[in-house]
Amino acid sequence: MLKSAAVVFSCLLCCMLLVAAISSVVVFLYHHYYLRPHEMIVVDFRALSEAKLSQMVEDSRNGHPASATDIKKFIGQLHQVITEEAGQRPVYLAGAVFNPSTNLTSRVAARLSIDLGKAGSKTLPAMADRVAQSVQQKKTSPSTDISNPAQSE
Repeated sequence: MLKSAAVVFSCLLCCMLLVAAISSVVVFLYHHYYLRPHEMIVVDFRALSEAKLSQMVEDSRNGHPASATDIKKFIGQLHQVITEEAGQRPVYLAGAVFNPSTNLTSRVAARLSIDLGKAGSKTLPAMADRVAQSVQQKKTSPSTDISNPAQSE
C-alpha cells in the first residue's frame, strides 16, 4: 500500500513538474513571439527626409541636380528599408514618441547612406542632443542648496 502511494505521489510530482515546464515554455513563447510584435518601434521620418534633402541640395549645388524620380526612388527605398528593419512590427513614423522600445532611425540612415547630422533641429536626434547638453550644463553649473536661503542670495 505504501509502495503504491509512493508511486502515485512520484507520478503526480512528475506531472506537476511537466506542467510547470510546459507553462514556463508557453509564457516564454507568449512574451517573445506574441508581445514582441507590439513593441513600440520608432523611425524619425523627418530626420531621414531632411538629411536626405540636404544631401540632394548639396549635390545640386555641386552640379548633380536631383529629379523627381530621385525623390520617388528615395521614398520607395526608405519605406522598403523601414519595413525590412521592423519586420512585422508596427512602426511609428512620428518624431513625438518618447521612450520607444527600439529606434530604427540610425540603422535605416546607415543602410541608405544618410548623414543624420544634416537633419534639422526638430528631429529626435537633435532634441536628444539638446536635452543632453542641458543636462550637462546643469551638472557643470554650481548648485545651490535650497535648504540654506543665505547661500542662494
